[in-house]
Amino acid sequence: MKNSIFLSFIVALIVVNLAFFDSIMVAFYVVSDVLWFSGFDLGCVILGVLFGVLFLALFIYFILKRDRKNMVCPVELKCPDDLTPLELGFLVDGVVDSQDLSSLLVYWASKGFITISKDGKTLKRTVEKLPENSNKYEQNIFNKIFVSDKNIFADEISNRLSGTAVVESAVSTVQNSIGKQYFDNKVIYFRQLFIVLFALFNYLAIMFFRLEYYVDVFPIVEGYAIASSILIVIASWWHLTYYDYRHKNNKKAGKIVSFVFLILLFAAIIGLDCYFFWTDLYQVIFLVIMSAVIFLAILMCRNFQIYSKDGVKKLGQVLGFKQFLEVAEKGRIVMLAEQNPQLYYDVLPYAFVLGVSDKWIEKLEVIKQEGAMIDENVLTNIIIFNTFFRHTNLNFVTLVNVSTLSKVASHISFGSNGGRGGSVGGSNFGGFRRR
Repeated sequence: MKNSIFLSFIVALIVVNLAFFDSIMVAFYVVSDVLWFSGFDLGCVILGVLFGVLFLALFIYFILKRDRKNMVCPVELKCPDDLTPLELGFLVDGVVDSQDLSSLLVYWASKGFITISKDGKTLKRTVEKLPENSNKYEQNIFNKIFVSDKNIFADEISNRLSGTAVVESAVSTVQNSIGKQYFDNKVIYFRQLFIVLFALFNYLAIMFFRLEYYVDVFPIVEGYAIASSILIVIASWWHLTYYDYRHKNNKKAGKIVSFVFLILLFAAIIGLDCYFFWTDLYQVIFLVIMSAVIFLAILMCRNFQIYSKDGVKKLGQVLGFKQFLEVAEKGRIVMLAEQNPQLYYDVLPYAFVLGVSDKWIEKLEVIKQEGAMIDENVLTNIIIFNTFFRHTNLNFVTLVNVSTLSKVASHISFGSNGGRGGSVGGSNFGGFRRR
């Protein structure tokens, strides 16, 4: 799902500090002087109160919007054919990736719109164009792939789509249609907003406390304030993505790795806070508590219910369908195979998107060994489809080159901004109290 607020914060923090660093430092310096009364740092109190209000707001929102774990997952072979595999892929994890895109090709093959060679390397269209009732984005992708050709090598697909707006438009269409129907976009928005505001508090607190010291050297603490705030957002983004990721094979590993990184990041932040501000115990206590609360806030944000009521119901059906593909008994599969052989390769594109195609293929091989009455053509098609999946995974990153960060970075000079010395710039390495 879109993470526009995360991305905007990262870009804005970098750009604003690069462009207006001196002005920002002067502003902090003036505010620090105004808020200091008789040795009493009112600024620290104001930051503490605002930070407490922000956490209270998050806690109330968490109580209202937390995931109550009430999803029902009926285990049955109910193929979600009201969704294309591409749409289903977005539903289960909020992103459209290479697997989702590749699954469209086998989806079309199962519908008889194209055929795939036995080695999985060549595709042939059997219709001039997709039916009128197909999604517009499907028609556009289909037409762009085949153009006027009847046959095409699978390796050529990425080249034909690369540099065009066709895939970007398809992704946007799926995000808007499925997102509006099955996701609670307000929760997604506020979840990002809370994390960004906590990261901003981290930046403000470090920058404000840094002005208690001055030395005419390179601004290390200021760089630390920017870097730590950006890393908080990136680590949160990464961690939340894995907690929303419900179907990939590396789900557990991703959760563990992202969580460990999150712990190590905050341990490093707390350690550096203690190192940079060790001469003021109250500031150290404030920063340590703030970092611990931000860590807790991220854990709370990962437990928000990001799906709408319809989304919870639909996702439950999809996850029940996935579980059926994983655990269905041999006898039941044999019965279904004899009733509707076509069902197998109708299901395969969805099994691939859900990350269980290998298990589905294994079950079919067992059934064949048992001597079940399955059409050889069906098994052949399934093997061909699986071969195609294994050897063709469209390079989605090169197809959709819409990274805001890369566009902005190309226009930013990371050279010296000049004039950062004096009592406003610098670091507190070896520094002394200004007050």
